[in-house]
Amino acid sequence: MDATFTVLVENSTYERDLGAEHGLSIYIEAKPGNILFDTGASGLFARNAEKMELELFGADYVVISHGHYDHAGGIPRILGEAPNARLFIHKAALNTHYSKKGGVYHHAGLSEYQLDVLNNAEYGRVSLIEAETKLYEGATVVPAKPITNIPPDWSFYIEESRHKMAPDRFAHEVFLLLTGQKSSCLVTGCSHTGILPIIKQAEKIASRPLAYVVGGMHFTDMGEDEIIYISNILLKKDIEYYTGHCTGIDGYAIMSSIAPEKVFPISTGSEFRLKL
Repeated sequence: MDATFTVLVENSTYERDLGAEHGLSIYIEAKPGNILFDTGASGLFARNAEKMELELFGADYVVISHGHYDHAGGIPRILGEAPNARLFIHKAALNTHYSKKGGVYHHAGLSEYQLDVLNNAEYGRVSLIEAETKLYEGATVVPAKPITNIPPDWSFYIEESRHKMAPDRFAHEVFLLLTGQKSSCLVTGCSHTGILPIIKQAEKIASRPLAYVVGGMHFTDMGEDEIIYISNILLKKDIEYYTGHCTGIDGYAIMSSIAPEKVFPISTGSEFRLKL
């Protein structure tokens, strides 16, 4: 399987005609189905696609990596742009999610409007998943294993009941596993549950060696020593990394300084093809 990746939204762009926002959206063209992975924070992904002359009508599947606004904000737009596509999102992603900064809780999940669009979508268009789900032979959506140990400085929460907050263990996070004749590719949104555990989980279930990882690694909340430690483990593997968004500039710089031949930055407008 050959897969062509086009980054429709990312935090940055080097293309003058394209917009950037804090978010992620990647269009994956492959046979037998095209997949939109995440929708960014708004409808910007669709406007960028139009400028790039990429026809979203051809999307067969939409996968939402988790229930945060910067990955799911464009849900209403994609359901209109791709009327034949089925959307897959973890059931727990529809819960109320918050980020905590300076002792204040900020809403970080889907808006009421986005939830209404999902709940009122045409029958069969939206699948709320809780287990491994095959899109087609060679493409599987996999729930990441939730976080077990919550660090004391944890900043992500869910509204467990009215006015009662609980740590968000990201039971709603999923990743996409693409597998061809020779190798596999892991596509991840933010890797809140940890990029190392996610890769370990993917390697365990993949029928071919994991050769590529595409997406964010959530290094932005980590100190330099921790990023260096994790990067050294990652870069000992025979894997190429196409990364951006929550990996952050510092995270990318550290990875690139260790093994530049294995690390590639992504931004709005990036295009690359992987042979699987």
